[in-house]
Amino acid sequence: MSSNTLYDTVWEKHKVADLPNGQDQLFIGLHLVHEVTSPQAFGMLRERDLDVAFPDRTFATTDHIAPTTSRGRERPLQDSQAENMLQALERNTSDNGITFFGLNGEKQGITHVVAPELGLSQPGMTVACGDSHTSTHGAFGSIGIGIGTSQIRDVLATGCIAAEKQQVRRINVTGTLDDEVYAKDIILKIIRDLGVGGGVGHVYEYGGEAIENLDMEGRLAVCNMSIEGGARAGYINPDQTTYEYLKDREYAPDADEWDEHVEYWNTLRSGDDAEYDDVVEINADNLAPMVTWGINPGQVVNVDEEIPHLDSMADETAKKAARKAFDHMEVEPGETMVGYDVDVAFLGTCTNGRFSDFKEAARVIEGRQIDEDVHGLAVPGSETVRKQCEAAGLDEIFREAGFEWRQAGCSMCLAMNNDSLEAGEVCASSSNRNFIGRQGDKEGRTVLMSPAMVAAAAIEGEIVDVRKRNLTDIDAERNPTAVIKGDYWCRFTTQWRFGGLQVPVCLSAEMMLTLIKSCRRDSWKRSPSITWVSTSSMMHAEMTVGIWMITHSMSTKVLVFWLWTKTSDVGPRVSTHHRDWCDGESAELLVNPSQRYLQIIVNHSGSQRWQPTRRRLIIFSHLLRVILELDSRWMSRIVLSSMMERKLLLRLTVRCKKHLLMESGIRPQWCIQIWIAFVMQ
Repeated sequence: MSSNTLYDTVWEKHKVADLPNGQDQLFIGLHLVHEVTSPQAFGMLRERDLDVAFPDRTFATTDHIAPTTSRGRERPLQDSQAENMLQALERNTSDNGITFFGLNGEKQGITHVVAPELGLSQPGMTVACGDSHTSTHGAFGSIGIGIGTSQIRDVLATGCIAAEKQQVRRINVTGTLDDEVYAKDIILKIIRDLGVGGGVGHVYEYGGEAIENLDMEGRLAVCNMSIEGGARAGYINPDQTTYEYLKDREYAPDADEWDEHVEYWNTLRSGDDAEYDDVVEINADNLAPMVTWGINPGQVVNVDEEIPHLDSMADETAKKAARKAFDHMEVEPGETMVGYDVDVAFLGTCTNGRFSDFKEAARVIEGRQIDEDVHGLAVPGSETVRKQCEAAGLDEIFREAGFEWRQAGCSMCLAMNNDSLEAGEVCASSSNRNFIGRQGDKEGRTVLMSPAMVAAAAIEGEIVDVRKRNLTDIDAERNPTAVIKGDYWCRFTTQWRFGGLQVPVCLSAEMMLTLIKSCRRDSWKRSPSITWVSTSSMMHAEMTVGIWMITHSMSTKVLVFWLWTKTSDVGPRVSTHHRDWCDGESAELLVNPSQRYLQIIVNHSGSQRWQPTRRRLIIFSHLLRVILELDSRWMSRIVLSSMMERKLLLRLTVRCKKHLLMESGIRPQWCIQIWIAFVMQ
């Protein structure tokens, strides 16, 4: 068994007695209560005519059922069951002298957000709550334990629970996180490597350079998801980062007692001679943003990594879970999650509902609009967080981008209020669980990721790598830059041949696009000619790039331009794309940055009336495919914006659905990916 770890020290300091069944009677230093799991426990006390033993150590808030709109909070609540639970909590806290952060109070919020920000959670404590994510509080060097209703009764009546001591696994996370890789990515990586059941019978002690370099809100996110890996709790040894966060918070020790508490807290840290039951090493160097592809948090990959094949899985249980995930999520082994359609973007929860989370998401979306088909929901973890964000102007950034800015609550994390997925919807979510039905309808699908990744997905309408997104607000310290001043117009022209059909495609924008890197990432040449030839003689493409400048009033800062090729396996191929085209037809692809959508203009000079046949639409998809990164999926929706006798203006929204091309028998052998990022001055 472990020895001289923080867990051993805190456990022994709170152990009251050995129980006959082999468990320990453990004193609870902080008891957190909410409306869902507590009513029955208070009822049990009333049946036995018992008082709450330590009301001064008990704090309550309402979060799970809390409506997140002002109108929804009008009493009585529209949901009668939610109203009953809320009334019960109000009555129980009032009758027992328990501090309650009520629905319309300034300190209301999610239990595991409220307690840390008020300074209630402190090093060396045992913290209990009727919620599995009580492990969050371990970020302070405390032991957070999720408990059930009968144990809530025990804590209320005696201040203690019966518990079994766990083994201690040390997880050393070494290395340095790259830009736009976060604490959420660390914990998803850990769960992937160790499995959703890997922590059963253990608590996790997180350490190493990557953990120590996290701020407190990042540490809270890591510890929060310990339970998703099967661990009973997770914690980080307290240090100066911990103390700086706690100092001067409402329930933190007073100034005249502060130094004494810090001195004591330092004695709790795991010693240099600490012994662990297990030690795991994880390197965070080159860690990429993580996204789940399945129906539990362990089914997760790097954003640009392929979904694993069944033969790579160790046992039949994992294979069975993967088959179920493939079916529910409508994904296939060998695909990546890049390009996976998103209908809802959800920011919030006790994992990622803090100020720094919204700040990072706002940095991604500032000056942009979320996709017209995405429902964006930004729900602060507490009213305190909401006020912080509003003081910094973040709420306006979200509103202007098209997000709904809400009041605090658990919201779509578990859909106990009106915030829920509808049948078939896909949610890019900063929450902690992606179980079937977790966010509402059982046909809904959840993809877990960091807040920055959620924001990027909201803008594009699909999952993208946040490190490679189109931006209007880029940190100049993180990216190569070129500043152009003057009057310029840049035209980027490509010419393609599909099975003998020559289609001119013009990508133009009312901005100066500075080409930073070529496809080989060497110095840019003025007018390179690049040719791709498929392994099959049935498909051939040529591209010539040129630059022309004409007078146009514009002063633009331009950042980052990449161009490269990617190959993939192919199925049946069709080379005669030109069969449905008439003589004299041509197509032009335009990008309008101010409108944020693509247009294809078809010019028709033939004798027959031009009709948007299915085959022609497939060709448009092909043109779009070579301009944008769509990987193995294809666009499935084309909206007619206007129709004229000899010109058809198509507004194309990039939505990738593999089935469209599978039905037509066309699957490309290659694609070109272009990322353009620019900032208007």
